[in-house]
Amino acid sequence: MLISGVGFIGGMFGLTGGWAIVPILNLVSRLPLKVAVATSLTIIAITYAPALMVYNINGALNAYIVALTAPMVALGALVGSKIMIKIKASVIRYAIIAVMIISAIQLIQRGLAQLS
Repeated sequence: MLISGVGFIGGMFGLTGGWAIVPILNLVSRLPLKVAVATSLTIIAITYAPALMVYNINGALNAYIVALTAPMVALGALVGSKIMIKIKASVIRYAIIAVMIISAIQLIQRGLAQLS
């Protein structure tokens, strides 16, 4: 049920579900962190295809931007996954926590700035 909610949020707001799927798989399903990350990536790659098709059919997909950014994102993902496999799970856990805290702070700042 939690995973369905992640898919809903991802399809509606364009947030890839890794921010929520990894903790759910790790904490609730008790998968090791590296297995949770790899499983999350597979889930995202397969299950967000329907949302992509809906956006594409309705003209909301900018293929030019995809063509420009996808190769660099793929390269970053390749490098990141090679590094992740070699480092301790605790380092990954703290990195994830740091990224989530930084993202939360930035989102709060942007939200507050738009209120004024």
